[in-house]
Amino acid sequence: MNDHVLAKLLSANEYEMHLQLAIQLAVLWKQGGLVVSPGIQLLNIHARRIGFRDTAIFFYSEKRAFRDLGGFWAAASPMRSDEVLNMIQAMLKAYNWQMAPYSAYNKSTWPVHIDWQTLCSSSATSCPKARMLDEVGMKFIYTPSIARKHLFGTLSYQARRSHLLSKKNTGMNVGDEMQGLAGIQFLPRIDAFVERDRLDVVTVIESTHVHEISRSVTSSTPPRPAEAPMTVFLNAWWGTETWVWPPPGEIQPILLAIHLEHNNIRRDFLKHVEYLNNKGPIGTRDHDTNTFLTENGLTNIFVGCLTMTLAQTAWAKEMKDHVSDITIVDVSEKALSLIPASALNGAKYLSAKVSAPEIADDIVGRYVTALSMLRQYEHSKLVITQRLHVAIPAVAMGTPCLLILSKEMPGGGGFTGLARFSGLQRFMHVANLSDPQSLSNFDFDKPASNPNPEQFAKFRTRLQALIMCHETLSDSALKFGMVPSSWEYPPETSCVSNFEEDVTSIHIATVLTPSWLYDVFPTWLNAMASKNKNESIVLHILTGNLNPTERCIARWVTLQALPKSSVNTIPTEHLTSAGAYIGLAHIPRDTQARLYLGSLLPCIKRVIWLDLDTLVLKNLQSLWSVKSPECGVNARSSDVPHVMKPWIKDVMKPMMKPLPEMHQIVKALAHTFNAGVMVLDLQRIRALRFEDTIVKYWAFELGANDQIAYNFLCNGTYRELHPKWNVYRPSKYTSKNLYAMRKQWSIIHFQGSRKPWIDASVKDAHAEIWNSFYTRFDDAL
Repeated sequence: MNDHVLAKLLSANEYEMHLQLAIQLAVLWKQGGLVVSPGIQLLNIHARRIGFRDTAIFFYSEKRAFRDLGGFWAAASPMRSDEVLNMIQAMLKAYNWQMAPYSAYNKSTWPVHIDWQTLCSSSATSCPKARMLDEVGMKFIYTPSIARKHLFGTLSYQARRSHLLSKKNTGMNVGDEMQGLAGIQFLPRIDAFVERDRLDVVTVIESTHVHEISRSVTSSTPPRPAEAPMTVFLNAWWGTETWVWPPPGEIQPILLAIHLEHNNIRRDFLKHVEYLNNKGPIGTRDHDTNTFLTENGLTNIFVGCLTMTLAQTAWAKEMKDHVSDITIVDVSEKALSLIPASALNGAKYLSAKVSAPEIADDIVGRYVTALSMLRQYEHSKLVITQRLHVAIPAVAMGTPCLLILSKEMPGGGGFTGLARFSGLQRFMHVANLSDPQSLSNFDFDKPASNPNPEQFAKFRTRLQALIMCHETLSDSALKFGMVPSSWEYPPETSCVSNFEEDVTSIHIATVLTPSWLYDVFPTWLNAMASKNKNESIVLHILTGNLNPTERCIARWVTLQALPKSSVNTIPTEHLTSAGAYIGLAHIPRDTQARLYLGSLLPCIKRVIWLDLDTLVLKNLQSLWSVKSPECGVNARSSDVPHVMKPWIKDVMKPMMKPLPEMHQIVKALAHTFNAGVMVLDLQRIRALRFEDTIVKYWAFELGANDQIAYNFLCNGTYRELHPKWNVYRPSKYTSKNLYAMRKQWSIIHFQGSRKPWIDASVKDAHAEIWNSFYTRFDDAL
């Protein structure tokens, strides 16, 4: 675990201010010179005027104390100044940084507070010189706001503590806090503690003492919901009947690595499907929870445990080959009796269950204890345990781990106990007390590396990507090295005027709904990338009801599949939720958004439209280069004769006022196209005032779907695309010659309601191609 986690635990909501100050002091010590904070304007300034050749000088303003900003307004120093060195040492002393993690924590002074007196506490020197900003040509131009509009919380377990004490159980399992450490890695700071079993009880850290933070919480404790937007990881075991669901107040949950116990919790969870869909993606910790949610129609991803992201210290990476300790954590006497004495002699014995009141009662103390245990796992050559949240963290530390299974496990036995491990056992060595031979075969002297390291790395990357797409955490995830330094929050490529001169990029548009994001989109991208990976593609995704995190994920998986592309995700639910609509059951209403492409993409001249139930099999350059007809639409004719006639005559006509031209309309639309693949000249479509006329009346007022509306626009005058660019699934109307030309197929289209990702019984050439490109969502990350 990198040291920033310990620093966050020690300084809580002041951590970012301390970090800025530490960076300023480090720069002054190593480089010297002038460091200026935001809010300071440099006017007529000169090194001689500042006067820091021989000593450090710090500058202040009467308008605001330095610590409100988090550091100094300005500071100047020669390289390796004694004054700066003494301030660095004073800061380290305030943190007890030379001590082991638990020893560094002092509950009587928590959280660590840094002020001018703290920094000048060294007896070796007095405070550096201090001068007013305006004395040296610097001006204070604004006051940065320190009021935090967004807060960051982590889970606490005081309600659990009260419940256990009522049952005469004095212990607390710091495996809960171990899970919390994984989330704290990604947070910029800790502003609050949120009760897992009472999510309506939130304690915001201001000047609060740790004794007040750790006060008792019971089922009768008055609610204290979050009053400001607050990001909180909810990676946890959920099984206490006193839970409050969904999270009340301003909590913005990250629903990754959750486990639902086999009780009423599961029933309560499913009562709030709309809430869960709005807060997706949902990541499950184990196969058991994943299967339950999937069987009940709730889209989720099996992501494993968030402790898989726990980061090693630099020391451990360098010294791993030199460690010799075997660490044993919560292993039963029966299991110990089967382990060779040579392995037990000299082993370190730990327990994740802490009973000493000074730790068990203390929220921060439990977190620091979990961190100390993690450091021990990291410094071991082997960890032997029967606890999940010992095993996975040990594997994350690169330490071989032996998990011993039995009917009775420390965190709960039987079927429900073992269910917590489902899907995770593959990443560690596993023995079972029902098979003593599995223990006798294990090499305790020279334990092998943990199995399946490549899969473990994929799970870690998957979790990192999903967390990165929570915009409030993207900066801190990068800053603390919790994601690769080459990553960035997937940028939004908005519609900009330079696209008008862009003649090299292929512009593609589609519509994406939440369910198709997870079920279809990765395969759609994989197929397109097979022949277009080196093309410069601008993908415009109309996102029906995707939340900001899901829109980010859509951009992320696109950039993984098409690294030379750029992505524009456009929320469109405001366009498709109003007005009349008469559509087919298998076509989402969100596709109506493509009627507004002209205004949604004002800087785009032309675009290829692809339904998400198509697969691109060839390079798209020749399709992109087709010429446009007067109505601006290139498309393939429908394979069903007079496809529009029943729509107009039987469905729409009863809704309409009597129109004398109805007969002519039906006749004109005898020649119609399928809108699944189109090359659209948006300039011509805008010139024809498509949205103001046809869309406004036929679609918005009368409910015509998007395909009918585009056919009304052309009235039979569209330009025909070669059938290879929109190969329909076989029907009694389709030409057999086309299916003899399979090698020429460029885009296949799964028109109709039977699709292979919905109905596995579909067996035809299209389904065969789909299966060959099939990509799981979690693999696409």
